[in-house]
Amino acid sequence: TAAAGTRFLIRNLNCREVAMMEIVKMHDSIRVEEIDRMKFKPVRHDGIDWEPAHFALVGNDRIVAVSYGGKGAFFSLYDTKMTPQGTFGDPLIDEEISASERRRCLNGSLAVDGNDFCYVPNDIPRIAYYRMIDGSPQELWRDTFYESYYTVEGKQVRYNQTRTVGITHRVAMGGNYIYILFLDVPIAKANISHTETFAADIVFVYDRKGYKVARLNLNQRIYSMALSTDQKRLYGVVYPDNRLVAFDLPEFD
Repeated sequence: TAAAGTRFLIRNLNCREVAMMEIVKMHDSIRVEEIDRMKFKPVRHDGIDWEPAHFALVGNDRIVAVSYGGKGAFFSLYDTKMTPQGTFGDPLIDEEISASERRRCLNGSLAVDGNDFCYVPNDIPRIAYYRMIDGSPQELWRDTFYESYYTVEGKQVRYNQTRTVGITHRVAMGGNYIYILFLDVPIAKANISHTETFAADIVFVYDRKGYKVARLNLNQRIYSMALSTDQKRLYGVVYPDNRLVAFDLPEFD
């Protein structure tokens, strides 16, 4: 799940339950405390019950989850007791595809900063950016940050195995910018067994207005990342030995 300030959510995979956690500093130590635990219900799409994923606290009083619905229902909105408040948002693909395909090819990464949040699918190089305004999520912009080659046949996505390049591992946001960790290898060659075909060394940078302002080339390959609280460093986890590394971020004009 995505963190918001010192709070984050944990989903229990064994039952339909979400726990709200908080990082608390106590003198010279830091501990994580459970604030609340809530049940949630599945969301029905195409006559089938689907489990929402990627729960995130947005602002102080709303929880967003990805529920993989069609137009106007790709995300679900809850209050902080997991009471449903409706659905919103369109899938990050123009063509009509089935609910199972939306869950397969549009599963991705959600990042939050205050009342703003964004979502990037793993296999489709697109980003959608939202802001919570008066308790209601509003899409401000969306963009395609890399070429993608696919067709849709019978509401199923078919990738061009030799031309479709790129997998998004993670998205992070803070300060004035959004960071997308991207692996630029053909989908057919992606392989967790090799560092070069699994871990990424490219980070695309957007500003909050939707302009792509930079492409960073890292000197080590990572598969996860997070921003420092002052937004001056990018932390990553190196594959396969899980070392934590830090990259100094440049100034963006």
